[in-house]
Amino acid sequence: MEKYIILKTNQENFSYIIDVFRLLVGNTAQIEEKSNFIKIKCRDIDSKEIEATIESLESDLNALISSYQTTSLRPTREIALVEKPFLDMSYGHYQFKSFVLNVKDKGTALDLFQFIVEGSGVTEDIILAMADCDLNVSKASNLLFMHRNTLLYKIERLITLSDFDLKSFNDLYLLVQLLRAK
Repeated sequence: MEKYIILKTNQENFSYIIDVFRLLVGNTAQIEEKSNFIKIKCRDIDSKEIEATIESLESDLNALISSYQTTSLRPTREIALVEKPFLDMSYGHYQFKSFVLNVKDKGTALDLFQFIVEGSGVTEDIILAMADCDLNVSKASNLLFMHRNTLLYKIERLITLSDFDLKSFNDLYLLVQLLRAK
């Protein structure tokens, strides 16, 4: 599966970081250097290996390096959505759900919400009903006047498309937070 990584650092020269990642991911990786960040597209590399490499680079360079990683089914759109807000965030190591938790801008929050639910049939009403009914699908379907199986289908579709599960407290919390940013 393809992995996309964005790296930013407080260092002015990216060449050493790029060389290390080329050694790590090989020549099959596509590395694009921008003025203030690096985008990497590669295959078959473990997230823990990337994080260990970044920690080692931070120590060797005495630098701060922030990363964003994704293996999304819709990576091009996801990267386009997170690229600018990521550059404005504090240094850290993010994946999509930890990134969503740190979004403060209302416009970005709405764009991310639309991206997450796109194509699943899940709406704001469904998310709020699941929250009001304490993650109980039967109660939420009654509240929404929707057949339970229809709601389950939409929840499963959301899981498939975006890895957000409305039956999981953490995932539901993230979606509610995005809605509150409106």
